[in-house]
Amino acid sequence: MEEGKEQAEFYYRQVIPAMEALRTPVDSLEMLVDKSMWPMPSYGDLLFEV
Repeated sequence: MEEGKEQAEFYYRQVIPAMEALRTPVDSLEMLVDKSMWPMPSYGDLLFEV
C-alpha cells in the first residue's frame, strides 16, 4: 500500500503539473503545424478515431 501511495503522490506533485504546463504550448503548436507533420494524435483524432 505504501508504494502505491508514494507513486500517487509523486504523480500528483510532479507529473500532473508538468503535463499541465506543456498543454498550452502544445495546443498552440498543434494549430500552427500541418497535420501531416504533427507527431501526436490531435484532440479530434482521440475523440473520433480511437
